[in-house]
Order: sequence, then structure tokens, then C-alpha cells
Amino acid sequence: MNWKTSIPLVLAVVFGLLAAKAARDLVLRSPRSAGAAEARGPRLVVARTDLSPGTALTEKHLRIMELPADQVPDRSFRSVAEAIGRVLLRPVFKDQPIDESLLAPPGTAAGPQALVPQGMRAVTIEINEVSGVGGLVVPGSTVDVVCTIPDDGGGRPVTRTIVQNVKVLAVGQRLAAASDDGETSLAKSATLLVTPRQAEEIELATNAGRTRLALRSPLDGAENAGGGVTLSDLFGLALRPAGAPVAQVAHTPATRPSTPVIETAVALPQTRPAESVRVRTVRRHTVELISGGQVTQVEFELPSSPPDAPREENHEASTAEP
Repeated sequence: MNWKTSIPLVLAVVFGLLAAKAARDLVLRSPRSAGAAEARGPRLVVARTDLSPGTALTEKHLRIMELPADQVPDRSFRSVAEAIGRVLLRPVFKDQPIDESLLAPPGTAAGPQALVPQGMRAVTIEINEVSGVGGLVVPGSTVDVVCTIPDDGGGRPVTRTIVQNVKVLAVGQRLAAASDDGETSLAKSATLLVTPRQAEEIELATNAGRTRLALRSPLDGAENAGGGVTLSDLFGLALRPAGAPVAQVAHTPATRPSTPVIETAVALPQTRPAESVRVRTVRRHTVELISGGQVTQVEFELPSSPPDAPREENHEASTAEP
């Protein structure tokens, strides 16, 4: 190659590289690039994987991750050592930043007891697919406890809401939300977070009758002021008190109406011509009584006017209904 031709080519390549480097330096020093670098934010402690409530954090649960400045939560951790040993109060998902609002106070022991706030109690009740709302109740749900008692003291069953708007702490031994393996739907118990008074009410109700859970919206905090429901409320009837006699209700079949029998006066032999004899008209009814599935017939006499003669003789000729 002729040197006169190659020298301009080499110079062109060198100047091109110098121009590219100068352009790169100019871009890096521009305000836009500086703002993008600043938006990358600090390096924070995040969860390495999904974690359940009650978990005591260890180094294997945590890692450092750089997050944008607008995603940095308050009271977050910049060092893994600061979060080791703390216990989670709520579920944490992968790459979620760890902050103080998710953790129990320092020194809290790991396990479910870390999830029970001061002054509250955790109470477990037995459930099945029906009383547990078909397996739809999961940790974190809000429920009411409804109980049916066979005797309210008056011999009548009553259904009443025992406690309202309480949080489900666990279903079975699961403290986190349900997964797709169906474990929650097969759980036989639910643990509720209640006050000491509510714990006593639930214990009494479960021993006196049948309890079930009623799932409610987490946005619904209204209290039900109802006093319970009895059979009389349900059907709009006034039920008799316990021990009261059953009222006898007369039933007259449409095919065999009860017809009063009216007796007519008859002439009697005049053994005493001086004395007059009046015959009283007698009215009788035959009715059917239904009691306990049994049908009986009862015949009774209707009241009649008292005789106005000094002497009377009654001649009754009634025909009883078959």
C-alpha cells in the first residue's frame, strides 16, 4: 500500500476515536445523566424469598439491593446485620424492602406468639368445610363467630352472633395466605385474635352449641346490634312457653260437615192430665281433634235455654257422627 494513501486513513481513524470518546464524556457529564444516576438510589436490605409471619430473620433470608430513590420506605435498613434476629409480623415477598413496620420489637421470640399484640389473645376453634366458609377463610381474613344454642332457657333454640369483626391469625398451622396446594381448605381449626372477654364468650359458646364463621369484608367494620334469632322470629309465630299445654284445635272435615241435631217435641202419654210436660230441644256437635298425629272425635252439647215449665223431662235423641 502506498504510504501517501495510508497516512490519511490512519489519521481519520484516530480522529474518529477521539471524537467518540469526547461525545461519551459529554453525555456522562450532562444533567440528565446525573439525574438518572441519582434516581438509582441507595442500597437497601430486601427479602431474598417469600417469608411468613413469625419468621426470625437470618442472613440467608436477606440480601442487599439497589432501589430507586422514590421506592425507599421509611425506617428501612442499609445493612443486613441490622435486621438479623428480628421477627416478622406480616408476610414479606421476594425483593420487598425490610423496614421497622414489618418487624416485632427487638427481643421478641420467633413463632406465632410474636403475632399476638399486648392485651390480646389467640383462640382456636374447630371448623370444617361448612363452618369454615368452604375453605375460603385464610390468615388475615376478618370474620364473625355465630353460634346456635339448642336451649335459650325457655326451651327454644336461638342463633346469635357471639363476637364480631375479629382477625383470623392462622388456619390450621398456616400463618400466611393460602397457597394452591389446598392445605387451607382441609384445615380443621382456625385461630382468632380476640380480647380476653371475647375468648371467654367463644369458649362458652363452643361448649353450649354449634359455632361457625361468617366471612366479612375487611372494609366493613359495622357492629351488628341484633339480639339473635329464634324460631318465632324466623317464622313470625308466637311459640308457646316450655311446659304449656298444647291447644286443642277443632278440625271439621269438608266432606263430613258437623251438623247440629235438633230434636222436635213429641207427644207423651198423659199419665197425669193435670201436669204439663215440655220437651227441651238439645243441640250436639261432633268434632275431630288432631293431636300428635292422632285423630279423635269428641261430642259436646251446646248450651240451651233453661226450661220455663214447673216440671220438665229431657228426651235426647241425637245422632252421633260416625
